Amino acid sequence: MKKKILILSLIAALVLSIAACGDKTPDAPDKGNTTVDVPGIVTLGQYTGLTVQASKYKVGDEEFSMIVDQFFAEEASALTWNKEAENGDTCIIDFVGKIDGIAFDGGTAEDYSLVLGSHSFIDGFEDKMIGMKVGETRVLDLAFPESYHNADLAGKPCEFTVTVKKVIPTINDANVAALQSPKYSTQAEYEAYVQKIVDEYYENDYRTSIVAGLLQQIIALTEWEEMPTDLLDIKKAEVSEAYSEQAGAMGVDVATYLTYYGTTYDAMAESLLKNDLIFDAIAAAEGFTATDEELDAYVNDVLKEAEDTTLTPEDIYGEEGREEYKSMLIKQKVFDFLIENNTVTGAE
Repeated sequence: MKKKILILSLIAALVLSIAACGDKTPDAPDKGNTTVDVPGIVTLGQYTGLTVQASKYKVGDEEFSMIVDQFFAEEASALTWNKEAENGDTCIIDFVGKIDGIAFDGGTAEDYSLVLGSHSFIDGFEDKMIGMKVGETRVLDLAFPESYHNADLAGKPCEFTVTVKKVIPTINDANVAALQSPKYSTQAEYEAYVQKIVDEYYENDYRTSIVAGLLQQIIALTEWEEMPTDLLDIKKAEVSEAYSEQAGAMGVDVATYLTYYGTTYDAMAESLLKNDLIFDAIAAAEGFTATDEELDAYVNDVLKEAEDTTLTPEDIYGEEGREEYKSMLIKQKVFDFLIENNTVTGAE
């Protein structure tokens, strides 16, 4: 898991390749004079002096409070709190819902995370869990409301057999201190820690949206030959791997899943490939390289920021080797170059 820290940092320029996919084709501005040939495939046109619109997402107070609670619940779940459940606590539960003694569709779950008092379940469910302890099982006699969205269940008496597996308390100074982290010891410090993570996430999201918008324009300004089928097949495999889990969760294959977003295997694979070729062409035009020393310094900075003292750059490179990570670093340089050498309009 720790290795993902670096991968996520280096891969930032690649994330936009998925984000840039879509069925919109922007109006193409006039081509500039700068061209770079990737033999048989690409003649790169203008890639600086463009204008793109992007806005940075603003997290409201209520949403931020929910994010803090979710972060804390996840970290605190590693501890045993030995307490009875009360409003505000997060309970990890298994449950089975029955009507007339028969389990009904959608009424069974394992390891479900429920915040008591959130009114996520039907009236009475969370109230009847107050006072439960870890390992305790209760049968909750309830009834679906007359206005329930599922007409087959509306108004019917039901029972839920609930087993509590964890009780995680709400955040406060004492509970934060119990985590025994060197990064925070009070609720205020914990909130500042989460704020930094949230700010970095949406800053990266903002920068990615900028480059995604620029890529659409650059692709429109580029002269393209026929895409090599072997490279397209590689991209199709990447698409399949990236979306197989989401598609499986919806009970469909990847091709069907992609149609929900107005695209296809072929269209997404071609978009991914064009993005890669654009990055390679700009890197060649600007002379971007990555030395061993530069790569090691970059990796060490990432590990230092992550406060990880257990890994070295060599641990990170692993089977992929340095060259794979150098390629990622060069793409990151192109990513930064595009932001610095084009104009962004819109709210930050």
